[in-house]
Amino acid sequence: MKMIQLKVLNLTGCIQLQRTPDFSNFVSLEMLILAQCVKLTGIRRSIGKLKCLQTLNIRGCKLLCSLPVEIGSLQSLTEIIMPQNFQPFKLPKTFSDLKSLSTFILDEHPGIIQLPNSIGGLVKLTHLSLRGCVGIKELPSSIGEMEMLVKLDLSHSGIVELPDSIGCLEKLELIWVSYTDIRKFPHTIGQLKMLEELHAKKCRHLADENLEEIGKLSHLRILDLSYTVLSRFPSALRCLSCLQTLEFGSSHLQEILDLPLSLTRLHMQAHHFPSIIDLSSLLSLDYLEFYRLTASTEEPGPTWTNNLPEEQLIHPLPSGLSTLKVRGISLLPHFSDLKKLLDLCVIESQMSRFSVSPDQINLTKLKLSECKLLVEITGMSLLKSLRCLDLDRLESLVEIHGLSELESLRCFRISHCCRIERLPNLSKLDKLQKIEIEDCPKIRAIEGLEGLESLELDNHGCNVLERLLDGKRWTWLSRNAP
Repeated sequence: MKMIQLKVLNLTGCIQLQRTPDFSNFVSLEMLILAQCVKLTGIRRSIGKLKCLQTLNIRGCKLLCSLPVEIGSLQSLTEIIMPQNFQPFKLPKTFSDLKSLSTFILDEHPGIIQLPNSIGGLVKLTHLSLRGCVGIKELPSSIGEMEMLVKLDLSHSGIVELPDSIGCLEKLELIWVSYTDIRKFPHTIGQLKMLEELHAKKCRHLADENLEEIGKLSHLRILDLSYTVLSRFPSALRCLSCLQTLEFGSSHLQEILDLPLSLTRLHMQAHHFPSIIDLSSLLSLDYLEFYRLTASTEEPGPTWTNNLPEEQLIHPLPSGLSTLKVRGISLLPHFSDLKKLLDLCVIESQMSRFSVSPDQINLTKLKLSECKLLVEITGMSLLKSLRCLDLDRLESLVEIHGLSELESLRCFRISHCCRIERLPNLSKLDKLQKIEIEDCPKIRAIEGLEGLESLELDNHGCNVLERLLDGKRWTWLSRNAP
């Protein structure tokens, strides 16, 4: 085969390659792979002769600091897989001449400090990702000319502002600006009629300005404004008739008004919820998380104490909930109507007793964590469908009643429960497959496990017991996890 007919040239891992070969004899090349050529410092100008080239892969070329200007003549190029390194990298002005480029992923490249002003010339680009490019503080206004752009990922980058021209991106469906220092959304954000997802998690400086414009995004399905410093929930967001997932919260949150009725998933956080929130009208709500931000919660903002008045946070709850997770809530909501609840997680509650009601018989997963005052769990024997039980850092809990009656239990974890001295006999739990016991110094042995009745536990680490089918009999394997 003559070299002139070669379609794919794969030089992956040629660790001694410092400069590419002359491409003059490879004019039919469609794919050029130079991945992990760790000593490569330059690409020959003859690359401009590869008029059929569709894919250029230079991932892992950590010494490569630029592309030749001839790259702009590759009119068939649809994809460039860029290297990820920390040194300065220069894109030539001719980069915007790549009229067929559809995907440009420049992730984790802090050495790049700006994009060419003419980058808007990439008129067929559908996916632009600058994730982790902390040196890029702003986007050229010409980005508004990328009329085919569908995905824009700026998360973990240095972006502090979006240009107003972003409103011209009529086909844009997804925007990520999470973990950036962006200060506000542009007033043109409401013009993105096809936008389906907007992610701005942990944007520490995001202001309330122009939030109402988001209410014009009629196709928006997912909105993430969690762990910010926003002071209000704009009433205009109630008009988002297609919104299914809402994550919203702030250390400065002062008011929560009516929520979109279309929600199926809701996660809200605040330092203090100012009033009772009636969620009963959210008939489609399936997943609910309410977290009260405290000094121990990982989120931006000042340090707080837990000395807040007790409050009834959410009542009543939608009867269709299958998942409920609450954190830092003094008074738990009523569970009486939650017959469809499958997953319940309670963290950092000040309750002294947790009572299982007959309405929770369908529960398959239960986690109680960091409830320091919890002394007793009653009614656990009612949970005939429970598959996973996680008891974590319950410092006052002395005994676990009803554990031996959980006939569907498959996974049981108990961690940092320093007052519990023994577990009930587990011989009836035929479906139990895994037990984890971590830092429970008073538990010395487990009853009811064939072959492990005399097992001495390592109280300084994590013991993992896994059930194995050995021939026609069940046996248990014990191992220590670091």
